[in-house]
Amino acid sequence: MASLGKKFEGKDIGEWFGPYGTATIIRELARQAAHELSIYTTTDGVVYLADICEHDFKPTLILVASMLGIDRVNPVYYPFIQASLTLPQSAGVAGGRPSSALYFAGFQGDELLYLDPHFTRPAVAHRPDGHYSHSDLASYSCNTPRRISLNRLDPCMVFGYYCGTLESLVDLRSRIELLADDGMRTIMSFDNGHAPTAALSVPSSPQLQGADTLLTKLPPSCSDSEESGGLRSGSDEIVLEGECSEEEWVTEL
Repeated sequence: MASLGKKFEGKDIGEWFGPYGTATIIRELARQAAHELSIYTTTDGVVYLADICEHDFKPTLILVASMLGIDRVNPVYYPFIQASLTLPQSAGVAGGRPSSALYFAGFQGDELLYLDPHFTRPAVAHRPDGHYSHSDLASYSCNTPRRISLNRLDPCMVFGYYCGTLESLVDLRSRIELLADDGMRTIMSFDNGHAPTAALSVPSSPQLQGADTLLTKLPPSCSDSEESGGLRSGSDEIVLEGECSEEEWVTEL
């Protein structure tokens, strides 16, 4: 991470990375390792679905780098931060206090629950399953949850969402759009096309044709065709009979 920070961000060892710089480095590390997990990053909050589905769909970690205020997070974003952590696709939020990075995994009331990467412990030696002591396992958790009030957060944050399947990606879009429809100020939106700087391409494989069908069905019509009566992605078929509401469609999916 330090060497790539120098290459992409011009950062010397010991200098802080911003949210987008961090997301970019994670994406590059995954690419260099030819990891089965695809990393998608955005700074303007727009997720371009054609870029994610340009090739055969791979499990994807979406990293949304955001600046949600000047000195502190604008309170208008508090409901979304909390709602985001309840989504099944949520991979948590990286943020923290000024000059102190934290990882947020949940919330209670107006406080976020976090893990602190600055508190280190000796590594636990690898052992066969069932051979770890109680003290070994206890070293991975803390006895007292750590909490921080929303009004103390630094506005630079990275929101993570893991979509292991194409259906999970479509479901994430539905959930985010439902939050926006309810009047919540969200930090992200979805576009069916490519990012302006991305090369245009047309999906050609059967799987991508199914992906294109799913991604263009939001808000969904409740049937893909009169004959099939459903939406198809690869070998998985989602059948929705008759007219249905968007809430029913999300539940069915």
